Amino acid sequence: MGAPRGQRRRVRRPHRPNRRNRPKRTGHSTETGLRGLLSTRPAGPNLRDLAQPLWIAVGLLVAGLLYAAADQGTGLMPWHRLEVEVSEAEARVRAGQVRNAHLAAQIRDLRDDPMALEAAIREVIGWVRPGELRVDVAAPPDALPAPPPHR
Repeated sequence: MGAPRGQRRRVRRPHRPNRRNRPKRTGHSTETGLRGLLSTRPAGPNLRDLAQPLWIAVGLLVAGLLYAAADQGTGLMPWHRLEVEVSEAEARVRAGQVRNAHLAAQIRDLRDDPMALEAAIREVIGWVRPGELRVDVAAPPDALPAPPPHR
């Protein structure tokens, strides 16, 4: 097909500057000719110019986070401890609200229902109506706790 592989003629191409020698593109507003009219890239900052400040900002952020994690007075551990205390306090408040609602229902029942009032009096105080006989049933002896051993 032509010359052997090692003896091929090199085709000379017109000189094109490599990436290092090319002029910087700053956007369509500064380019001239047909290339500037057809360009869709907006003019903007060069990313290489932003890289160093970006790395500095990331480094400062990481340093701040490490300091916050390591600080015993105002760091992450005291914050976590306070979060646990707050959640425990909220649980106690919810339990108190449930107890208050139960007690309010008992008060309402004792005010409005005479049978509930009588049952409470009989249970708590041990009163009986005239003519009734009160019977206390003792627990069997095996149900009682064993006395402590003598020394």
